[in-house]
Amino acid sequence: MAAETIAAGPAPVRVLALARAAEDLPQVAPWGAEVTWCTLLAGVGEAPLPGCPYPVTRVRPDPPEGAGERWRVGAARVKTSALAARADAPAEWLWTLKRSTWLRREVRRADVLWSLDTDTDAALRAAPDLAGGTVVVTSSEADRVARALRDLAALLEELAGDRAAAPGGLTDGLAAWQATAAAVAAAGVPPVILPVERAAEVARGLLSRAGRLSAATVVSSVLDAVPWASAPRGVSGLAAQRAAADLTLARPSGAEPDEGLLAASADAALDGADDALESGDGALALARLGDAMALLFHRERHAEVPRSALAEDPGSYLRSLRRSRTLRALLHAEPVSRRPRLVQDRDLRVLVVTGSYGSFHAPVVQALAGAAEVRVADHADTDPVLSRKLMDTEVLPHLAALVAECGGQHLSGVPAPDRQGMQTLRRVRADVRWADVVVSDWADRSTVWVSHLCPPDVRLVVRVHALDALDPWLHLVRWEAVEQVVVVSEPMRSLVTDILTTGGVDVPVTVLPNLVRLEALDTDKDDTARTTLGMVGWGRKVKDPLWALDLLERDPSWHLVLVGSDFRDVPAQHPAAAYVQRFRARAAEPHLRERVHVVGFTADVAEPLRRIGVILSTSVRESWHLGLVEGAMSGAVPVVRNWPLLASRGGARALFPDEWVVDDVDEAEARVRAVTDPSRWPQERARARAAAVGLFDPEQVGRAYRELVLGGPERAAGAPGPPLQA
Repeated sequence: MAAETIAAGPAPVRVLALARAAEDLPQVAPWGAEVTWCTLLAGVGEAPLPGCPYPVTRVRPDPPEGAGERWRVGAARVKTSALAARADAPAEWLWTLKRSTWLRREVRRADVLWSLDTDTDAALRAAPDLAGGTVVVTSSEADRVARALRDLAALLEELAGDRAAAPGGLTDGLAAWQATAAAVAAAGVPPVILPVERAAEVARGLLSRAGRLSAATVVSSVLDAVPWASAPRGVSGLAAQRAAADLTLARPSGAEPDEGLLAASADAALDGADDALESGDGALALARLGDAMALLFHRERHAEVPRSALAEDPGSYLRSLRRSRTLRALLHAEPVSRRPRLVQDRDLRVLVVTGSYGSFHAPVVQALAGAAEVRVADHADTDPVLSRKLMDTEVLPHLAALVAECGGQHLSGVPAPDRQGMQTLRRVRADVRWADVVVSDWADRSTVWVSHLCPPDVRLVVRVHALDALDPWLHLVRWEAVEQVVVVSEPMRSLVTDILTTGGVDVPVTVLPNLVRLEALDTDKDDTARTTLGMVGWGRKVKDPLWALDLLERDPSWHLVLVGSDFRDVPAQHPAAAYVQRFRARAAEPHLRERVHVVGFTADVAEPLRRIGVILSTSVRESWHLGLVEGAMSGAVPVVRNWPLLASRGGARALFPDEWVVDDVDEAEARVRAVTDPSRWPQERARARAAAVGLFDPEQVGRAYRELVLGGPERAAGAPGPPLQA
């Protein structure tokens, strides 16, 4: 009998099951009724069993045509009988199989040939060419394979259930799930028949709704321990999910991810997305696109590492993503003619949209408030979909529904916005329609929504900082709605321009530094400040405070003040756990522990800056480093590591005076000794403060923000100006 599975996704698995007699037919599909991804379609040579739940096709030998054909058939039958005798196979059954054109056609179409009895096993042994290279499951293997498939189906249903999403649910069941996966792997199930699409769907749900580390553990050690077929594993997105899960978990010391494998996994998911799109399944296409983007923009590849392919060569790194037909279909919208609103008889209305990455918008609001009517909107605070920073299963379908609602392409299988989605759409649309100019801080999900809902007569300015340039949301913005991009430093301008150019985006990118409260930082130093090093903002791996400890060890008279939140306590499987452990162990060593002083978070940074005479920036990555500039403006002498991630784009030297910047700890030690010499320190303090004020004078920076956002020097000064033009 022939059985055809109706699998999720565009490529169904086909199983051809054979039995000699009707009594050998199972009442359910041989792999178990619990596996709902298949439907039995055809049967064997006798009448079907009463109540058989699937149709049956009788296998008949083709009759000979003409006398010559009958003679050749007779000779072939004799040979078949001899062949059957040697293999202890029923001659009539072997002859029926060998002389069936229908069977040969079905075998060519099948992925798996499933034997249901020992007579069929013997016939297939006697004539291996009957299988035509198709994978064979014999009747002696069938029970074991069927049991494994039933267990796998139950495992997937359990992982998709509420228990797995409950706190501790993944941890509690892990050992049992690992045992089930190991048993399936040992059962010898033909990989092609394994339900890889269902596994990819379950993995997506876990990675989106369960604890990040525990979900990654299940995907790596349970779901992907099953021997899925290589090609389906790739196009389904499961390979990309496994690769992303492995990045989320701590790696053995010194182990580096295989960039070639990561690229291949992302490419396969992108290809799978386009395959699903072509087959008419837009929802599946978006799911696989999400798998690829979650891997391409994984934080462990870009955010806290000294080198990143995305930062160094975005053109090559993003080439496969740019070719994605699914991404183009998602973002497709009718072009509009943008005509900025003419405003003559009132102040400009400016909407400042806050970001989910951090609160750096307040100084911009203050700078604009005297020259415009300013409102602040925090969309991430009112909609969970807009608050998250990492890719999940919800965001791309929500965005697709939003684009369709705005007149863009509708992707099949993607539902219209739900009640929450419509509320968010109306709220964001009302906010941006009120404004003449929108300033959206951070390239995050909120900015994506704003860009797709911004009316043609409203100017949109997007400010990109650092981490958001390395995340996926920059690539989902509707760039034709954006008039201007603002970044805080020249290295970031270089990076963001390259990323946008890679996508064919031609939007001006302007450098405007952060705004600093200068007057609050002009304080005297304590007597011990000269030999005290300090960091403002330190408790993250990207800040690399171990580099500061390396420097502190160079002189027993130096102290180190750490201002800001400490590292979060992270479980052992977290990628940062080993770094945090090394830092704590080093800081507790007898020759350092009395010289490391943790201040903790404070809203008044000026007070701890009184204790600091040398302000450090030891980070792997920064866009501008507010804490360093605040320290310099307080009169602390800067020592700046040339941030490795952006060193190829000028790094810290493109932003600060060259004398501030060092390439290694040896150079840092030499600079600290030079600038803290008692005969030089007062002059070095004054020079550092003057340089910082000269580079980042808040009055000049505030004026530049007003000119860019409001459209010219007249409005920037708060005086009546001409109508706002493009």
